[in-house]
Amino acid sequence: MCSGTLFDYAAYIVMQIQSLSVLNFRNLSTLKLEQLNEFTAIVGPNGSGKTSFLESIYYLSRGRSLRTHLSHQMIEHHADALCIHATLSDSDGAQYTIGIERRVTGQVRLRRNGEVCDSFSEITALLPVLLIDTDSHRVFASGPKERRARLDWGGFYHFNDFAQCWRHYKRALIQRNSALKAKQQDVMHWDALLVESGLKLDQYRKQYLKRLEAVFRPIWANIAKGLPCVEFQYVQGWDVSDSFDQALKLSRLGDQSVGFTRVGPHRADVLCEVDGHSAFHVLSQGQQKLMAYALSLAQGALLQTDRQIESIYLVDDLTAELDRQRSSDVISTLVESGMQVFLTCIQPEVINESFATVFHPKVVDLSEYLGCVST
Repeated sequence: MCSGTLFDYAAYIVMQIQSLSVLNFRNLSTLKLEQLNEFTAIVGPNGSGKTSFLESIYYLSRGRSLRTHLSHQMIEHHADALCIHATLSDSDGAQYTIGIERRVTGQVRLRRNGEVCDSFSEITALLPVLLIDTDSHRVFASGPKERRARLDWGGFYHFNDFAQCWRHYKRALIQRNSALKAKQQDVMHWDALLVESGLKLDQYRKQYLKRLEAVFRPIWANIAKGLPCVEFQYVQGWDVSDSFDQALKLSRLGDQSVGFTRVGPHRADVLCEVDGHSAFHVLSQGQQKLMAYALSLAQGALLQTDRQIESIYLVDDLTAELDRQRSSDVISTLVESGMQVFLTCIQPEVINESFATVFHPKVVDLSEYLGCVST
């Protein structure tokens, strides 16, 4: 049985990356950076590995790539495996190590403090990462699956048993779909398990989105001055006039004919609206990107406020996407949050000249590491 509340304490520790070692990831043959601080600017010419650097942190946290579902494409050509290791420190100065090794054969080995991990959730719990890049807005325009994933990322950190509920629901859904395809008579058994975990999952998502929208509004007002308000609406995945149990019963015959479950939290969506119309029809592409940036900022702020967990922001080429004032507003919000930020830029002058009065970051010039980058 799933249980938990929004403000239950979870044994997560506020972490920052102190050092990062990357081997055979994308075009990064070997790279080791130490004494990383709260705000690190990654600079260098095109092809120097700036985005790959950010992606290595993202991959270490989430176990998947930003750009491909094919694991072998992340491993440098001719290499047998990729390795990424990081040293983390908490607010008390205690250090922790995490790492991943993926071989071309598909074998994956995870380590936390030198011990083998059974699942990525053990790494993810220590390393909450939020991405702000040129494709961030596509997450919201691409389809319900990606929009649900945004909610579920927050749910994982906000609710102690969210991951367990999600796994139970997914397992029951797979079994129900198998029973439907095989025309078996035990579909109702899986209905009960779907309802038990699915209702809790649905409630968690609704609670999280309500809190997220409240945090999003002032951030949006600050970085999107002059633009209309954006509102979010959760669509639960079945007719609101029916209970989930009733919806499953009503759809059973149709589900059997198609061989899969057509209602439930796995069919949920999040609508982004401006004055009752889809934000994707009202806002320009640049404004949609700004909306995506604001939502990432809000997710980090909510996690910090409600759970005392600090996210790590990965910001890719922000200054190429926004004008100077909006870029400055986004960066100011990041700096004021006190969370760790890794930001890429082609030239260090853009950082030094545009934002010297806003922050004084550690600057890592990847052109000095060109020997580590394959061409």
